[in-house]
Amino acid sequence: WGNECVSGAKKAIVKKRATYTNKNLTKIVQKVVGVAADGLCGKNTDVAIRNWQRANGLEADGQVGLNTWKKMLEV
Repeated sequence: WGNECVSGAKKAIVKKRATYTNKNLTKIVQKVVGVAADGLCGKNTDVAIRNWQRANGLEADGQVGLNTWKKMLEV
């Protein structure tokens, strides 16, 4: 979690990729939503993503799409 990770995630946002399977990107999401950053999307990560989305005025669908990424990275 640092400038290199954030830079990579921002590049993914600019390219508007619909799906993100990279474990490093998953770890970024996990850090933002407050769960252990192990790179695996399990039940705890899913619940945390939905709660984070709800708390940030997004549709709480558990999907880390373009709008969720933008909010997470403040881009």
